[in-house]
Formats: sequence, C-alpha cells, structure tokens
Amino acid sequence: MVKSSLKSSFGEDSKQASGKKTKKTISKECKISNVIKSLSEQIVKRSADLSHGRWVDLDAERPSPRAHSTLTLIEEGLCVMFGGEFFDGCNVILYNDTFLYNLSTNKWKVLDTPAVPLPRCSHQATFYKNRIYIFGGEFNTLDEFHHFNDIHYLCLSTLRWTKLDVTGQIPSSRSGHRMVLWKNYWVLFGGFHDNGNESTYYNDLYYFDLDNNCWHQVNQQLFTSSLPEPRAGCVLLALNDGKHLMMHGGFSKKDSSNDVVGLSYKDSWLIDMNLLLSNSGNVLVWSKVKGCEPEFSTGLSFATSSEYAVLFGGVNDEYKGLHVKSTFSNKCFKLNLNQRKYNPTEIGFERENKEDGLGLSKLSLSKSIPTPRMNSNSVIYNDTLYIFGGIVEVKDMEITESDCWALDLKTNEWKCIDEGFEKNRLYNNEIESEDSDEELDEELDEDSGDETEEMYESDENDYDEETEEEL
Repeated sequence: MVKSSLKSSFGEDSKQASGKKTKKTISKECKISNVIKSLSEQIVKRSADLSHGRWVDLDAERPSPRAHSTLTLIEEGLCVMFGGEFFDGCNVILYNDTFLYNLSTNKWKVLDTPAVPLPRCSHQATFYKNRIYIFGGEFNTLDEFHHFNDIHYLCLSTLRWTKLDVTGQIPSSRSGHRMVLWKNYWVLFGGFHDNGNESTYYNDLYYFDLDNNCWHQVNQQLFTSSLPEPRAGCVLLALNDGKHLMMHGGFSKKDSSNDVVGLSYKDSWLIDMNLLLSNSGNVLVWSKVKGCEPEFSTGLSFATSSEYAVLFGGVNDEYKGLHVKSTFSNKCFKLNLNQRKYNPTEIGFERENKEDGLGLSKLSLSKSIPTPRMNSNSVIYNDTLYIFGGIVEVKDMEITESDCWALDLKTNEWKCIDEGFEKNRLYNNEIESEDSDEELDEELDEDSGDETEEMYESDENDYDEETEEEL
C-alpha cells in the first residue's frame, strides 16, 4: 500500500455539498494543480508494477467514515466501495481506496493493488461484464476544485484499476451528476463544475457505449425551453418497461443580490431511450410526468431491485437571507419501477391507515431506525435495503457516519448491523458553527481504520515536498 498525506492550514471558506453549506477555514491558498501532478506521478510509477491485486482482511471493523463514495453490488451478497471524502471541521481527506463488503457475513476486505485512479468523491459507478466502471467526480482542497471526466474500470479478475481510452463526444468534467445502466449503455445526466469563482450546473444528456467505449451526446438544442432545469444530485432510474428512464429532484445554486441561494427541485421527468438512441436532434426525448412530491428531494440515496427502487433520507434547506435552516430526513420510500410515474410509498414504519390518494401511506414511527441523514450509500439484496453511513447534523455541524442499517422490505423492520465508530477524536474541537459555539457532545473513536487506506489530505507545506510513499 502507498499512503500519501498532504496537509494544509485553512482560513475561511464555504462549500456547498448536495445543497448543504458547510463552513470551513483556510489560511493559505492551495494549488490543486500541484496536488494532482504529484499524485499522478506516484500513480504512474506504481502502475509499472504489473502484478495482480488481492483482497486482504481489513485491520479495522469497517472503512473509515466517508461521504460521497460509491457502493456497487457486483454479485450475490458482495459489493464494492470506492473513494469518497471525509471532513473533520478543518481538513478534508480524499480517498482512492477500494473495499469489498460481504453482506452475509458483515465483513470488509481492502484491495491491495499497484494500480489505482486518482482520489475522488461525488463520482458515479456501475457494474458491467465483470468490471466496475467509475466516471467523473472531484478532488478538492477546500478552496479549489478539480473535476474529472475520465473513466476507470476495476477488472474483477486481475483486481487492477485501468484508465479507459474512450472516443466520441466526451462530457465536460463534473461531479454530482447521475448515471444509470440501461442495456449496454451508461446514461449520464446533469452535474456541476466549480472553477473557484462560480458553479455551473448542467442539464445535458450523454450515453456511453460500454461495448465500444464510445461517448454520445444527445442533441436537444431545439428544445431548450422544454428541458429540465440544470441540476446535480437527482435520482435517475431505469424503469421496467424496457424503454424509459426516470429522473427526479436534485438541486442547484444561483447567485442572488446578497448571497448564493440553493434551489431544490421536486419535478419528475421521463427519458425515452428509443428516441434517445435514434435521435439526430429533431426529436424531444424528455417528457414531464405528474406525481406526488415527497418533502425531501435533495441528498437522497437510492437503490434498485428487479421490481422497485427504494429511496432513503435527504435534506431540505430553507434560505432566509443569509441564514440556512436544514432539515434532515430518515424517511424511506418504495417506488414501483413498473409504473411510468413518480409515486412512491413510504415504508420502514408500521402502517396505521390505508394509502391516501397521493400514494403515500400514513405511517407510525418504528422504535429503532437510522438517524436522519443525507447522501448515504445503499444497495438492495435479498429483499433487504442496506444503508451505509451518510451525513448527519449535530449542533449545526455536519458529521460523517460509518454505521450500517438493514431494512427488511417484507416486514418493514429496521436493524442496526454496525453502529460504526464512536464519535471521539475524528472531529476537531475547533469546528466553527454559524449558530452555536458549543462543542460537539458525541466523541469519535481514535481507531478509524485509516492505516489500511489511501488518503490524501491538504497542508500548508508544498505538496511535492510533503508527499511520501510507503511500499
């Protein structure tokens, strides 16, 4: 394993992740180009080793807390986690480590391999023909963003990551986009790009042919007034009719006279894949659909099975001048993938009354459920929804969880599989809060399992001088 540690001291800045603002401090401007150059040189050097990778037992019980990673179901009871970020109130750490999780045994392994992508978060991943593909994402140093538009794949036979050579109309660099697998096509919608001065949100549509490694852009220039608003962090699902995708929700930011204002969307749209694949720019592939509008549409996690999708959590931000009030959710909804409308039913609670006309059940709270959160990882296996981590709020501070919950989709009962690391020293006591100067009550355990991971942290020292390799 190689561990690169890049540390930084910070003055004051603000970052919005999935519509949620987090106050951060910066004292020295970081040159992210130097970081990327240094890490790229390390990765190229390591990749000269052509040996295969291997799964090894994880020293800790679980990976360290992280947000905006991906979790991909690959076969019966196995899923793979890649990347993510962790913010302790002062420093941000980016990861490019890979983990294997066995849902049946609740055991984690970490990948020991010479070839890895650059660390990143807010990317997308899919599983296709014995490979896990990732696209896009971001590397950030709190005051700067570097967005990606590359594709890497992990071969599950050799356990090596490889950067894929692609052709066609390649999407611009972005993060917070959404992608879904439809047959042999990996369809991309939206996302954002932050150049340090402003954020640009997208409503463009692409698809990647996984059999021919070729990108295609969907031309909708004739229909700009009939398209969804640009956004990131939406829900994007394939329906069971064999020809439609569904997009719902998401968020964006827009400048106002006083500040940057976040916008949350609750609309739902269909994408006609038959029109998309044959489109030459003269046909609209989007159509807006009606349905109920659940309260939470930003920061949702979602997973699919053969017949339905399950959506969990999320956050609502209310902007009043310069103040932001955030309400987190732990509600869970089931969406029928055989219907061409966004009409989910709330689950994870004991039923009190029959369903109302909107398709949402009036339900009573179960005794033991996950805390309200946003941006969890989730998968469905054997009629069970598994929820990993996510971001919760404690006294106006965002805390990254490392717990694991399972929801039996037949009985609607939650079970805590792993309580995660206790809240002790992972968070700095100097975390600033816009509304409170009180210190964090909960403590995180020292032993976070970081020793087995590849992590990249920002520091005031020059990156090239501080980067170290441990073979």
